Amino acid sequence: MGRVAALGSAAARVGVAQVIGLLGFDYDTLPPRAREKVRAGSATADYVRSYLDEFVQGGASGAEAASLDDFGSKPLVVLTAGVGGDPVHSAAQEHLASLSSNSVHRVIDGASHAALILKEEYAASTTQAILEVVESLRNGIPLN
Repeated sequence: MGRVAALGSAAARVGVAQVIGLLGFDYDTLPPRAREKVRAGSATADYVRSYLDEFVQGGASGAEAASLDDFGSKPLVVLTAGVGGDPVHSAAQEHLASLSSNSVHRVIDGASHAALILKEEYAASTTQAILEVVESLRNGIPLN
């Protein structure tokens, strides 16, 4: 996979990144200024390299996450995209939520992984989850 990342990075330098940036995620729901910044940023060699590196490192990150076994009572909200998942991923998400005695697991129906931050209707769930964790930490209020 390292060779794929290197090839992708090299291809990005000769203009392939512009195509990937245009064909990538659906940025149309972002405000105009933010949309243009994201599109411009995603059409760079650095973006393509980091995007591909994310997949290269994914296995190691997954193994590290799977080795976690106890979060105690730390507040934890696990959000799962309702679209594009599979039973193995769903089970892993459920397991992750079980690591804390103060956790909530929510499946966001209709949302893809990227939509959880790119589409306002689903990003609201992500924002709400972050605010709930912060409130739980600050005020000692359980999530569940």
